[in-house]
Amino acid sequence: DEESDDAGMDSEDNMAHVEASDDENDDASSMGSFDAAGSDVEDGASDFDAGEAAIASDSEDDDEEDEQEFADEEDVDAEQAPLSADAHMAQLQKLAETDPEFYAFLAKNDKHLLEFQDQDDAEAEEAEEAEVLTKETVLQWRKQLEQCYRLPTLSRLVAAFQEAVKATVHKNAPNDGKPARFIIRDPKVANLTIAVARRTVSQVLSHHLKIKMPSTDSVSANKAVTLPAELPTWKRCRGVVRRYISSMTDLIRQSHSTALLTFLLRNPQDLGVYAVCFARLKQTFLEVVAQKWALGETAVRAHAFMALRRIAIMFPHHALGDVYKFMYKQFSLLTKKYDARNALDATFTMNCMVELNGLHPATTYRFGFGQIKKLAMLLRKAMHTQSGKEENKQSLAALYAWSTYQTVALWRHTLVTYIPLEDAADGLMSLLVYPLTQIALGIMKLKCSSRYLPMHANLLRELVALCQGTGVFIPLAPYAIAMINLVLARKNVTKSTLKPVPFHTTTRVANAYVGTVVYRQTVLNEASELLTDICGLQAHHIAFPEFVLPVMVQLRKMMKIDNPQAQIAVTKAVKPLLSKLRENADFINAKRKRVTFHPSDAEAVAAFELQLLEMGTPLGRHVQARQRVLERQREADEAAR
Repeated sequence: DEESDDAGMDSEDNMAHVEASDDENDDASSMGSFDAAGSDVEDGASDFDAGEAAIASDSEDDDEEDEQEFADEEDVDAEQAPLSADAHMAQLQKLAETDPEFYAFLAKNDKHLLEFQDQDDAEAEEAEEAEVLTKETVLQWRKQLEQCYRLPTLSRLVAAFQEAVKATVHKNAPNDGKPARFIIRDPKVANLTIAVARRTVSQVLSHHLKIKMPSTDSVSANKAVTLPAELPTWKRCRGVVRRYISSMTDLIRQSHSTALLTFLLRNPQDLGVYAVCFARLKQTFLEVVAQKWALGETAVRAHAFMALRRIAIMFPHHALGDVYKFMYKQFSLLTKKYDARNALDATFTMNCMVELNGLHPATTYRFGFGQIKKLAMLLRKAMHTQSGKEENKQSLAALYAWSTYQTVALWRHTLVTYIPLEDAADGLMSLLVYPLTQIALGIMKLKCSSRYLPMHANLLRELVALCQGTGVFIPLAPYAIAMINLVLARKNVTKSTLKPVPFHTTTRVANAYVGTVVYRQTVLNEASELLTDICGLQAHHIAFPEFVLPVMVQLRKMMKIDNPQAQIAVTKAVKPLLSKLRENADFINAKRKRVTFHPSDAEAVAAFELQLLEMGTPLGRHVQARQRVLERQREADEAAR
């Protein structure tokens, strides 16, 4: 229906051109190179005039000759191809003269036969005979569109673009049965057609729809624009736009060339602005671009993300939710299995998601609450199923997966990034801190097994970062101490030649690691580092000595364990931390002896803590130095990969 609307629109435009140039009918063939549709209409008009002349000439002959000629023509029609429109109308005129009663019967019972138009014959002829596309034709179209912005020429260019896409990405695909308007035999012509269409189609559409695309380097780039489907001139361009976006989506999906995808995804607003106008096509287009964002080359991924971001900014009410959905789907698939090889890809996708989460806080809050709710449902299902059953094993496998950790890490990163920037009175992001914290702590409490300690350590690290970025206090020290108690509870520890487990790329370890010396030492080191970070958050706090007192008591108790080998391992891991905690507590006590304000004076306490933070504390300087060492080590590992 859309192609017929475009053809009818083309015919109306070109018939108006014919009426305006009646004196130049003899030169109609020269106009064919400018617009093939216009030449078809002019040729049909000249044929119709010739048919009328033939009818007038035949009316002067005898009735017997007319009947004989009519009978001869019927015999020829039975043996040859169907008649053209002018010959068919000539026969109907003769029939009206020779047999008025039968003609009246046809007029009453078969109006379609008498209302046969010449344009039907032209369309049939065009459908049967496809034009071989050449470089000169494509360049001529480009020149015409740059000068005149004609929709008929645009329709032909889009038809050629469809065939170019088929020739490029569906070389060996079977024919779909639809007649082709153009035949492309040279791959260079196909590439030229794609390039010309990509550069000129949006310009012509913007001219007719009166759409002003926002510039990428202007302030208006971050503002919404009017949906083209809401404009009064949209009906004229709807069919062409749909075919163009559909073929462009197919080309992006099937193409694996970095250069081609980068070219297609550059200036994405002129694609997304039209894709959003079609419900199903919008879904397909956004899903395809999201796939390229997650799995493409570096340059392609960057351009695909910019395309999704611009579409989300321009149409927050029509496309933002779909962009969230498809990007998060690809993010979950990519982070389902996390290791050193795809660590950079996962980091890139997470940073992109965090960037997207800052566009519309209200939508981000709803989407984030939905994702955290899904984690809560997984946790509840794992808690309510009986241990040992197959359903319980599946629930634990789904909960203690990398996708769960990456979801917590994503929203921790989002909250740390945007909570300091939002208004305290109207902030929505801060409302997600409590449910996210409860989910992370619930996962750690659910399965107190040595196999799942890597997951506990990773979640604790995210919660430490959440406290540091938002200023929220979460009592995390007991969970780190529980990790130490869990490995010290095993009496029989065996030596092993296994390599240490990298906790940052692991959620659970194999049974072969449990009960080994190497695993025990790895857990002790991780727990000691976590305790250092947890206590370092309160290093400048006026109540630091009281805060670390229970921790110091527990650490001293662990160092007196009756197992000699375990005692040596614990002492090696926690003794440096214990000395730093004692040193920092003495430093705070010395500063507190000099104060003159009352503990209930909140403003004076805040000023005292700010002064200590700026001055620096022994534990704070130790934590910063260790973080710099870890950062250099991480950069070296990334460079090695």
